[in-house]
Amino acid sequence: MPFKHYRVILRLLSPLHVGKRKYRNLMETREYVPGRTLWGALTARITRDCLSGESKMYQIVGDKLTEHLRFGYLWPAVKISGKNDNKTEKFEVYFPWKAKESKDTSGSIEFTYKFVEPDAFDYLFKFGYMGQPIETDRKVTEEGQLHESEFIGPVSRDNRKVYLVGDLWIKAGVVDANLQDFLAIDKAQLVTSCQKKFMEVLTEVMNNLQLGGEKGYGWGRVKFEDIIPVNGRKAIGDVQIIPHSEKVILEFAKGQHLTAHALAAQWESPLDGTLSPVSNDKIRGLIEPLTGYEYKGKFSPITNPPICYVPGNKCDINTRLEVGAFGLLVNYEHESSS
Repeated sequence: MPFKHYRVILRLLSPLHVGKRKYRNLMETREYVPGRTLWGALTARITRDCLSGESKMYQIVGDKLTEHLRFGYLWPAVKISGKNDNKTEKFEVYFPWKAKESKDTSGSIEFTYKFVEPDAFDYLFKFGYMGQPIETDRKVTEEGQLHESEFIGPVSRDNRKVYLVGDLWIKAGVVDANLQDFLAIDKAQLVTSCQKKFMEVLTEVMNNLQLGGEKGYGWGRVKFEDIIPVNGRKAIGDVQIIPHSEKVILEFAKGQHLTAHALAAQWESPLDGTLSPVSNDKIRGLIEPLTGYEYKGKFSPITNPPICYVPGNKCDINTRLEVGAFGLLVNYEHESSS
């Protein structure tokens, strides 16, 4: 069953911190929202808003989203013009590496891809907040716990609203399905207000998401702006999409930068089984374990994190990759049927 391609636009309402690493007392943020982060936020929101919130329901929703959706990574963007007489909106989407600027148009919205030096990206979007836990009984700060949290700001350094823009692929057979059929559950298990089409519920919960960490402080809140049918041509960052009857295949040109994590070592996916890594003669650059948390009755660190090439690494040759579970780019073997 083919996937339908959509472009998602969210507006950032509060600071966004997606944990990258800790260096001394600085907790660094990623420059993007990984597909797994969006998947987790949608899983939590649908389960809490539309179902009972029981742990088994998280599993049902998460598995169905993994099966029927493919997540792209979300990247910071600013709007450079609103709708004019031609009903065209224009966004600049930023990436922290140098490359030739490019554009694409999705419906009435034009996207310009701005590739800038990491320092310029950090200056425009990143800020910091310093804090220290307090021992409430003694009313003093905890010794040695001073820390600074880096975040993407809801307003850029040049005073423009910040958006998050990325791709989403949904299987054609579920686009028009209702939520009950999408989840394959009894209608009585759904909240009355959620007995709607899956796409309608999806856009509603996107208006009430929290992404990343520090949620208790109100960080990571977003507002749904738009979801636009794209149906082919290019993915975000000017990446070519290769038509396929059952998969989402991206082709990165020689010298083009990855816009998501690519699998660097064999990994056991919770849905797809054993996934093959991308060979090291195709991509060069840094690798990292893509750590995070998973819900199995309670939240706990991922026990088997995938080892990945980080976004921004270059492809040494023209490389076709499949968008797999949680937005990971995995090895694609060419097929005569594709």
